[in-house]
Amino acid sequence: MDNIYKDQFKKLYELIVKERNEAKALNIDEMLALNQEKEELINHLEVLSSENMDEECLNIVDQIRKENRRNAYFYLNALQWLRQSINFFGDKLYFCSYEKDGNMTNRQFSGNLLSGRI
Repeated sequence: MDNIYKDQFKKLYELIVKERNEAKALNIDEMLALNQEKEELINHLEVLSSENMDEECLNIVDQIRKENRRNAYFYLNALQWLRQSINFFGDKLYFCSYEKDGNMTNRQFSGNLLSGRI
């Protein structure tokens, strides 16, 4: 396997790690730029077959798979946390009160924070 491909696999590995670090820092612009660079590199590497790779290249590819799984797990947990936060605040938009006849009813808060007017 050419050293060029090994270098490209190493660069892909570094891009994946950098992408996760930028996501942790909430640097969306840099993360999107790294993602674009990663996609271009992957499109270039798609033509390779694992049959043509030596042991060192296969090890790098295995590390890339592991980092991709780490990223996927990180993004999944981040999205789950966001969903839980949104659901928590969504549940706080309503409160129970009683009508004149004694029946319970749900009413909506109308504060500026919860209405999104801030």
